Amino acid sequence: MKDVKERIKDAGHLLKEKRKEKKLSMENLAKEIKKKYKKPLNKGIISEWENGNHYPTPEYTIALCDFFEIDANVFLGVK
Repeated sequence: MKDVKERIKDAGHLLKEKRKEKKLSMENLAKEIKKKYKKPLNKGIISEWENGNHYPTPEYTIALCDFFEIDANVFLGVK
């Protein structure tokens, strides 16, 4: 089983991959999340997530998984 740091990096890579599939810049993703989920967000935070520096909070994890149609267990590296 992977350690937490590896899971955080994997989640960041998956987030970046899904964002690019939708052809969204980090700034546009932040706007979409803010608009759809009423959650303030900026490209700096998204960059931190994508670079594997931090996991999103539970609220953002739910929003991102819903937005990108990703199973939360997959996103968090549980499956």
